[in-house]
Amino acid sequence: MIQLSNPTERSLRRVKLLLNMFACCLGSLLLTGCNTSNHDDVSFTVCPDGRSIVFAAADGDLHRLRLDTHEVSDVLTGPGPSTMPTISPDGKDVVYVAPASGRQGTSIFSRPLDGSRPAKQLTNVPSVADSLPTFASDGRIAFLRALKHRERSMGGWTWEDFDIYIMASDGSAPRRVGTQTFSRVNRLCFVDGGKRLILGGYNIGPNSRFSLYAGDASGTGEFERIATPDRPDPKSAAWGSEPSASLDGDKIVAVSDRATAFEYDIVLMKSDGSPIRSLGVTKISHYNQNPVLMPDGQSILFLSGEEGFGSSSKPKFSLWQVNIDGSSPHKIAGTQLFSNP
Repeated sequence: MIQLSNPTERSLRRVKLLLNMFACCLGSLLLTGCNTSNHDDVSFTVCPDGRSIVFAAADGDLHRLRLDTHEVSDVLTGPGPSTMPTISPDGKDVVYVAPASGRQGTSIFSRPLDGSRPAKQLTNVPSVADSLPTFASDGRIAFLRALKHRERSMGGWTWEDFDIYIMASDGSAPRRVGTQTFSRVNRLCFVDGGKRLILGGYNIGPNSRFSLYAGDASGTGEFERIATPDRPDPKSAAWGSEPSASLDGDKIVAVSDRATAFEYDIVLMKSDGSPIRSLGVTKISHYNQNPVLMPDGQSILFLSGEEGFGSSSKPKFSLWQVNIDGSSPHKIAGTQLFSNP
């Protein structure tokens, strides 16, 4: 046995032991929870009855939140990350994006919301990445297909060059829509009874920034830019982004910093892109995204970002609701809903 020579040495040993214990507890805390997870892939969709949402959390799983009781339940867990959920018009199936075996990109999957049947892979083209599925009222699914996988100059890999596709709800008969390939697209939605598609897209070029584009969902014509502001802030990055349509397809909501650069407000528009109003949610946060019109058409759910924690400058998102006239904004759930459901 080694004898400790004096009380000072024993005290130092105890301090070292306590520090080691604290380090182990801190490491466990960082692994299991509080505000350390990445919110880059957080998103949600509203169920057709308006009573709950299905959301992709930072843990890579899909969960369901009841809006009346705030009860959270699992929809889909592991092994790989599942993102970008959307719900079928009858409320029975969830369609989402996940990695597929033997390929670099992602595929689109479908499974019953109640988990009564295994997931079905709807797309399976090894050389591409499929993402951002969205339903039409008749069950068709529009989605994006990324064609180019390249290494970033600062490290890591990214997908770019996006085409728009439409397929049947069972994944059959996929076909390309439109003639453009976009550098970036961040959301699609059907309007006008499923006859047209609106997207938030970006192409590299002079005065390039995210804008809203509209095109015929049945044809091969070009998508045309809509909702161009008269006097945008010249430093703005998004004239229009992340469009989402009302249940009747008559209105859309989108994100825009057209008024003040890098302050991302929510704007309500008609389906042709003509503005109705800005909702003024930048008084809550400058980082607002993922707006979704509730089925009754009277309010909007959205994600509002709080400043990044620790060394990260990226925001963490909480769930908010605001009336379509911009009144009564209120928080439904904090960042922990998405960090640790």
